[in-house]
Amino acid sequence: MGCTPSLTLTGLTFSCADIAVGGLKRVLYTLLSDVTATPLVAGQIDAPTFSAINKTYELEFNNKDGFSSFSEEKTVETNGVVNAIPTVVIEFPKMTTAKRTLLDEITVAGLELVIWVQTAADTYHAIGLDYGAYCSLVSGASGTGRSEKNMYQVTFTGEEDSLSTPLSAAGFALVVANI
Repeated sequence: MGCTPSLTLTGLTFSCADIAVGGLKRVLYTLLSDVTATPLVAGQIDAPTFSAINKTYELEFNNKDGFSSFSEEKTVETNGVVNAIPTVVIEFPKMTTAKRTLLDEITVAGLELVIWVQTAADTYHAIGLDYGAYCSLVSGASGTGRSEKNMYQVTFTGEEDSLSTPLSAAGFALVVANI
């Protein structure tokens, strides 16, 4: 089926430039309690504010690993229950002591985070603003041969009332400035 660059379906547009832009560029996190305001302008967070300076942390990873991703699912049940489940999965090459220590520290029950994501398509998302996201899984593997990865795979999950909140590029820049 060929690409139709100007196809419009009930308000959603499709462009040939939208194809093959998967993956993540940057992932950061802040404690939910340190995020004081996320005002929306045109449906996007434009100027997030924080209660503490330099309390946002970047999770550096190989953004060409073919593994790291962001996804979300929103379900509506017949009884009226609505759930949105965002998930961010990141792979960190080489199982070092420093990585193990950090991952052990953020994988704690009750630790509520906001995960800030920049996708390869330069879209920006805030995950965990409703109830906090949490680090739900850390998996390490040495690989069985030289051609296999020695790495940690980490999953952040949330449960929200709606899909993730988009950020403007300026809003994401303010998050980055709080590192």
